[in-house]
Amino acid sequence: MDSENTTDQYLFNDIYDEIVDGSQSDNDFVDRPLFDSLKVIKKNYSDFELLAQGGMKRVFKVFDKKLNRYVAYARLHPKSPQELHDPFIREARLTALLEHPNIISVYNIGINEDDCPFFTMELKVGKSLSEVISETPGISRPGTDSFNMLLESFIKVCDALSYAHSKNVVHLDLKPENIQMGKFGEVIVCDWGLGKIIGDEEIEYDQLLFNPDLLNNVTLTDKVVGTPGYMAPEQISGGEKTKLTDIYSLGAMLYTILTGKLAFSGDVDRILEQTLKGEFQEARERILDWEVPDGLNAVVVKAMQLKPDDRYQSVENLKREVQSYLNGRTTIAEKAGLLKEAKLFYKRNFISCNIFLAGLFTVLILGGVFLFQLKQHNVQLSQEKEKAELNRQEAVSERNRYKIAFELMHIEKDLATALLNQEAAIIHKIFNLTDNVVFDLPITSLKKAENFIAEIPDTSRAYDWGQVQKNYIHYLRQEFHLFKVISPQDSELKKMIDGFTKNDRPYLEIEDLIKLINHILKNKYDIADVVKILKYDGLIRESKEDHLKAVKVLLKKVNPKWQGELKYKDGLLSVSGQYFEKYYPKPDELFQRALKVARPVCLLNSLVVRKLDLSNTGVRDLNPLKMQRIQELNISDTTVVEIENPESFRALKKLIISKNSPLIKTLNSLRNHFEVEVK
Repeated sequence: MDSENTTDQYLFNDIYDEIVDGSQSDNDFVDRPLFDSLKVIKKNYSDFELLAQGGMKRVFKVFDKKLNRYVAYARLHPKSPQELHDPFIREARLTALLEHPNIISVYNIGINEDDCPFFTMELKVGKSLSEVISETPGISRPGTDSFNMLLESFIKVCDALSYAHSKNVVHLDLKPENIQMGKFGEVIVCDWGLGKIIGDEEIEYDQLLFNPDLLNNVTLTDKVVGTPGYMAPEQISGGEKTKLTDIYSLGAMLYTILTGKLAFSGDVDRILEQTLKGEFQEARERILDWEVPDGLNAVVVKAMQLKPDDRYQSVENLKREVQSYLNGRTTIAEKAGLLKEAKLFYKRNFISCNIFLAGLFTVLILGGVFLFQLKQHNVQLSQEKEKAELNRQEAVSERNRYKIAFELMHIEKDLATALLNQEAAIIHKIFNLTDNVVFDLPITSLKKAENFIAEIPDTSRAYDWGQVQKNYIHYLRQEFHLFKVISPQDSELKKMIDGFTKNDRPYLEIEDLIKLINHILKNKYDIADVVKILKYDGLIRESKEDHLKAVKVLLKKVNPKWQGELKYKDGLLSVSGQYFEKYYPKPDELFQRALKVARPVCLLNSLVVRKLDLSNTGVRDLNPLKMQRIQELNISDTTVVEIENPESFRALKKLIISKNSPLIKTLNSLRNHFEVEVK
């Protein structure tokens, strides 16, 4: 930077010296050094220094002898086919017609000595937006000056695109690499090589130069062009490319600003496939060192909608959303509630709100004191000696009544405790079987619990409780012909049960079981009951395919965005779908009535599983699989970064991981415990 500034200063000094020298010549001879220097220049550009190159062209830093300054010089690759000449010239002319502070300026266009076209542009010294993000750790952290600077730069990009769209020009290759960031806040949108002009019947006079018939309504090639991860679905599928195509790319660029990452993952083919399906992990769901604002996350989601009609309908609308966030307001896309609007209003008007609240608090305090004093004064005036004495006697009498009631309550409590302690051990055993052991040995535990309940005599205070527990066991085993209405909430359940299809099997028809599970899951506190029912059902139901349908209902409850499949055959259970992350509820999510389970309960072992395929899912934690009887586990292309205590996987014989897995670092250690296959 310093050397280039010094060079520019020398160039300015040279011009000044030439003007001064010319002004001191005699009157008989007109000395025109600048004019004469232009006449003798034959080769205009020198000092070629390569700056960058892409698939079609190279860009050099060159010295323009006529302008006496450095410029950027773009030309095609050597031996480029002549078919690229016109598209290259079209890019130069298209860029030259866009006169905007945030769009690169074109100075000249011509044919060089090799009979190839070239054009020159202003030379901007700085870094691309991509380099700024990748080279500055934490720049995307919300609330920092650097993050606000990125959003302000994004708004300038929107200004440039809004201007281009007003001329019916679309860019079609927006990405951080094509945004140049200057040292003094300059933001330039570069590389309009894929740009095109959209025809419009209602065109103003000063827009005639943008006539698509003059510049030809095509892109540089007839192939699918653009940058995977930033190009819109219609660019891949060959659909119509409109202004909304650029809005999708702006959304993808904003995603990178918020996370420092691409919205999609995988190789090029996978990225294109995900783009066509509209499948990407929302920015706020990324594992980052900061939390992505809900307002901006909603803006990205709307801008990157699969259908163009569902996106923002203009760049100005998108720009206003980002500007709203910078101004401390909610975005329309996030559909914020009244509480958040109030919080942001307070944040924007912090001083005024505090002054108002302080004044209001003062008024309330003074008013309260005044009313209290007024009330006290009225009470004092109205008091009478006889009434005061009566009140005192009533207070003494009331205190004595409370004392007697308190003593009676303790007597009743001691009696209840004494009675229950006679069956305390057996009650604890029943709770342990129905609320703990049932997750591992459902058939055995429920049978033993039923036997213990039968031992409680009908004269015991615990007998009624035992009947409730017995009814609960019938409920878990789908023995609804034995189910009785004991509590009011059982009545609603009994009405639904009466509508189930009658059969001779010891379990419900799968459609009825799914109805029952959905009914139970209306209350999140009953999720433990569903897990117990499925653990038992997996051991008694003949059709494993039907059982998996019921298991999938619970897994979708735990993974709301998951749309994948479960497949089971000969001991192999396969799970598909990138949004499949949790296969277990945490212990505190089970809401047990008596005993709290101290370990995660795996939802995938209600069948006899010897091989488990979790590849290409979002699974991260393998701890719930410890102590399971799984012999082969496939976790390739997952986000698992560590296997804690591999010796705990006692039955595991083979582990399958991918080449790019973080587990490669501990490969030798893992192989001390089981075979590891790298795919």
